[in-house]
Amino acid sequence: MTDEKQVIYSNKSQNLFVLCRANSAGILFLNMPALSKSNPKAMVRFDKEKAFEVRGASGKNTYIIASSFNKQFIDGMINGTTMLLEIKDPNSVRYYEYDLKGFSKVVDDNPCLTNSIT
Repeated sequence: MTDEKQVIYSNKSQNLFVLCRANSAGILFLNMPALSKSNPKAMVRFDKEKAFEVRGASGKNTYIIASSFNKQFIDGMINGTTMLLEIKDPNSVRYYEYDLKGFSKVVDDNPCLTNSIT
């Protein structure tokens, strides 16, 4: 329990959290079914834009997108109204949809997100 990480955005009803440190950030998705491998392939799509791959890792009932931040991803979260996440592992394909209302204000208040862009 330190102040090193903080949750700067959460949509608890959708189990979506954004964690932030000085120069890094991560998107954490909770309450997901168990995945058969720790690094399943994930695709993301904002609104009706073209989908693209993101890197991440899964844990027990979680999936985190970390160190995969790029301008396209952050811009999609800022400007989008919905995010569709597709997670594939050898045994399944799962889809999750998230509402992004209020996210652009988070970016204005927390520069760690834009500092994380690679």
